[in-house]
Amino acid sequence: MKKVILTGAIAFGLMGTSFAQNTTEVESTSIEEVSEAVIEIELSELPEAVQATLKSEKYAEYQAQKAWLIEQEEGGKMYKVVVLKEEEVKTLLFNDKGEVVIA
Repeated sequence: MKKVILTGAIAFGLMGTSFAQNTTEVESTSIEEVSEAVIEIELSELPEAVQATLKSEKYAEYQAQKAWLIEQEEGGKMYKVVVLKEEEVKTLLFNDKGEVVIA
């Protein structure tokens, strides 16, 4: 019985190690493929369109905490904004037209 448990534990440990190695390889590959510059900016530096969206009825109860400019390799710009409503923290991703891409 002890041998069965020990064998199971070893097999389980090897599976976990194998999975962790595969995950690391995938993550490093995707990081190399992404070529973006991420720069922390002041909230006042957000484009008017993004600021207007943050002031809209949908996000009026949220307070912007931090913002980043994401300059994409193909020349596009995105804006990441962390907002807070009571204890709820959200990260929003905007395009330069002020449209929420990811909420």
